[in-house]
Amino acid sequence: MGQADASVGQLPPWTARRRPRRHLAKIVRRHAAATGSLLMAWNEAHGELFDVFRHLSAAGDFTTARSVWLVIQSDDQRRRAVEASAHAMKSRLRLKNAVLWSTARLAEFSATRNFAAHVYYRDWGGAIEADYFSTTDAKLEKIEAAQWVDDAPPMVGDLYAIADYIRGTALALGPAKSTYPLTRKPKLRSRRMMGVSTSQAKQKRASHPGKAGGTTG
Repeated sequence: MGQADASVGQLPPWTARRRPRRHLAKIVRRHAAATGSLLMAWNEAHGELFDVFRHLSAAGDFTTARSVWLVIQSDDQRRRAVEASAHAMKSRLRLKNAVLWSTARLAEFSATRNFAAHVYYRDWGGAIEADYFSTTDAKLEKIEAAQWVDDAPPMVGDLYAIADYIRGTALALGPAKSTYPLTRKPKLRSRRMMGVSTSQAKQKRASHPGKAGGTTG
C-alpha cells in the first residue's frame, strides 16, 4: 500500500490520544463523574416511569406499552404521555397525584440534566467552562450560576429517591396493588430542588456555625 493510501481515513496527528492537561485532569474526572452519576440516576427514574405508563395506558400489557414508549423519543414527551394518562384517571386520585408529582419533579431537573448531557465544555485558561459555541448566552449564564457539579451528589440522591417512589407507584397501580400500598413521598434534599444556590447554602452554613456538619438545603 502506498504512502498516500496509508493516510486515508487517518486523523491528524494533533488529535491522537488527546488528554486534558495534567493540572486539569482532576477537574475533568470530577466533572465526568458528576455527569455520569447524574445521567444514570436520570435514566433509572425514566425507566421506572415506563411501568407507570404501562399500567395507565395499556392495562398492564408490556408489549403494547413498549411499542408505544419506543416511538416516543424524548424524555420530555414520555413524561407528557404519562401525565396525559394520569389526567384521564377518574378514580384512585392519590395515585394520580403521585404520578403527577413525580413527573413534575423530573421536569424540574431536566434543565440541569440537559446541561450535563449536551453542553460542550473546554479548557479556558486553566478551568473547565461551558463553551459559547454550544449554547446561547442566556443558557451559559444559567450554567455558570447553577454550579451543578457542586450540587451533583444531592441531586443524584434525589433522582434515585424519585425513581424509588415511581417504582412504588407503579407497583401500587399494578395487579398486585393490595400487596404494595403507595409509599410516602421522598423528602428531596438537593439545593437545586430547594431553590437555594450553592453560594446561598455556603452563606447559610456560615451564619449557623453550630450546624456546619448537618445537611444543608
